[in-house]
Amino acid sequence: LVASAILFVGCGGQPERPRKDQMQEIGFLGQRVLHRIIQTDERMPSRVFLNIGLQRLQFYWGRTSGEYVSTVLPCSSFRFVIDESKAVPTVEFIFDEDWLNLNRAVYTESQKSNPNLWFEPQNVGNLSVVLVRMSQKDFERETDLLVR
Repeated sequence: LVASAILFVGCGGQPERPRKDQMQEIGFLGQRVLHRIIQTDERMPSRVFLNIGLQRLQFYWGRTSGEYVSTVLPCSSFRFVIDESKAVPTVEFIFDEDWLNLNRAVYTESQKSNPNLWFEPQNVGNLSVVLVRMSQKDFERETDLLVR
């Protein structure tokens, strides 16, 4: 056993860590704040955090307290939950548990730097749902803006 461990290290094998731990460190797991922005385009000038177009939603979320990410995903990826305890809407990315529980090589800095790489077609299959929690008032306001 010791000899095989030395052989593995000596052969330059990459260290592995649980994917779930790494995704937590990157800022993907757990509820994240959705941030409203002012967005103007030719079709719909409005103040929204969701912008619909071609059956996709664009949303802005806080990866950390000082970093905001713009992400676009298909409408079918979303589930909206009315939660009156939410003064501010939140988003939570729910990934496939089997995929999350696998060990994998430690992510590189470039893989960590762009969260949208995780939503490219080759990776998005591991995303089960984008869970958005918001109050009834926020939901009505945002959906009203989206359908205009």
